[in-house]
Amino acid sequence: MTTKSRPIIMSSDSVRAILENRKSQTRRVMKPQPPDDWYPSDRKINAYWHTPIHHGGEGACPEKKPVFGVSNQYIGYKSPFGSPGDRLWVKETWSVDTRSMDACFYRANYSAYNKYLDVIDWKSPMFMLRKYSRLTLEITNVRCERVQEITLNDAWDEGYKTITDFKEAWDALNSKRKGCSWNDNPWVFVLEFKKIEGGDNE
Repeated sequence: MTTKSRPIIMSSDSVRAILENRKSQTRRVMKPQPPDDWYPSDRKINAYWHTPIHHGGEGACPEKKPVFGVSNQYIGYKSPFGSPGDRLWVKETWSVDTRSMDACFYRANYSAYNKYLDVIDWKSPMFMLRKYSRLTLEITNVRCERVQEITLNDAWDEGYKTITDFKEAWDALNSKRKGCSWNDNPWVFVLEFKKIEGGDNE
């Protein structure tokens, strides 16, 4: 089975938590959101979910049919981040060292009071090239749930001390997105992962 590698954007706080071994989970909003009456028949089927009444039986959606979106026969969803065993290379706020185009600065390495913080020309994570990524993660589990279903242990694995801390961080990133705030309680993909030491920049 071929291992796939995909990019994933992480905030500077999340990158610091991963580097400090405090973060082994991340939650991402499912797009599009399932209908109100949707409920996965199995939340842990290799990143595939479906509504049995539309699909006509139990089990994961067949890969030979479209599984992300809506068809006349069933509603199916597939994690765009991959399945257990796949890898994610992290995109973060960064800047190229103009003295050596092979070197890179990372925003997560600088405290809010660092005197160089406002001097460096920071670039959006969206534009990070693969060769500059320093973190590679291996997915160990994928499931889907409502964001408010997070437990205290999950909040710790997200890098926070309390569910309230996670809630505040979630809304700081997602409250302006329609239907994605904590109070909206969207369905999310929960990605569990382990850090691959040294990165994987092939």
